[in-house]
Amino acid sequence: GAEINSTGEWMTLPAPLEHINLHVRGGYILPWQQSALNTNLSRKKPLGLIIALDENKEARGELFWDDGQSKDTVAKNIFLLSEFSVTQNRLDVTISSPNYKDPNNLGFQEIKILGSQEFRNVRVRQNGTLLQMSPQVTYNSNLK
Repeated sequence: GAEINSTGEWMTLPAPLEHINLHVRGGYILPWQQSALNTNLSRKKPLGLIIALDENKEARGELFWDDGQSKDTVAKNIFLLSEFSVTQNRLDVTISSPNYKDPNNLGFQEIKILGSQEFRNVRVRQNGTLLQMSPQVTYNSNLK
């Protein structure tokens, strides 16, 4: 989560063998899932988002999701395509191909926003309706 400012310059970053570096450019949203030994087990693990805001405090990303086993899921239109965008301190998730129903009913359990200020009032809406939930919010003032 540490910010590294670079505009077209070469930088040397520490990369010890026991640690896998992940570099995320500002303006992008990366979906992720906890690892497992195989696809069947990993499909039951929680999902998350890493949101790296750009200098305008915006970001975008996508997630294609199918059952991980069937053939021709695009041709048969049995997949889920989620599009993520952050603008004006708001995360929008748009499902543009809602024909696939995940048997594990997975949701995003962790959303990490890099390069932001502390959030004080987090609300979750689904199809415009405010959900009665209180997400846990933490802020690291050193890493922002």
